[in-house]
Amino acid sequence: MAIFLFWVGTFFIPPLPVATQAKPVERDTVKDGKIDQIAYVDKRGNPIRLTIDSNADGIFDKTQFYQDGKFDTRYEFVDGHVARSTRDTDADEKVNVWQTYRNDLPVEQKTDGDGDGRIERVVLFDEKGQPHLSRIIPTKYLLKEESTRV
Repeated sequence: MAIFLFWVGTFFIPPLPVATQAKPVERDTVKDGKIDQIAYVDKRGNPIRLTIDSNADGIFDKTQFYQDGKFDTRYEFVDGHVARSTRDTDADEKVNVWQTYRNDLPVEQKTDGDGDGRIERVVLFDEKGQPHLSRIIPTKYLLKEESTRV
């Protein structure tokens, strides 16, 4: 049994489970003759992963992951390095975690923990990518114009 690992810069993209690998579905969404989306689906046709070339430069710069056919995580890459990610951690099909990266390491993470569309928690990371400062924003104390609505 062979195991393949995929690295983009220093950022790891997990391989698809062998049992779920199917022929990828390639699409040219802008009709320019170049493949700009590759979808990987399970045996039932549910999406597992979608890779996207968002600016027609021939480089797939976004990767989205799905769990049970529903959106889970999206990674955006700049010059081969992860720059941003978003996640739906409560399976309501709405993004509730936003994270930025520098040199493939986390810099900042913002979280909407209660699903109201407002960021309640901000975590800052040090130069090694380790959490270094966490701040909880009590939204009930924010004025409307101060809210961090996303």
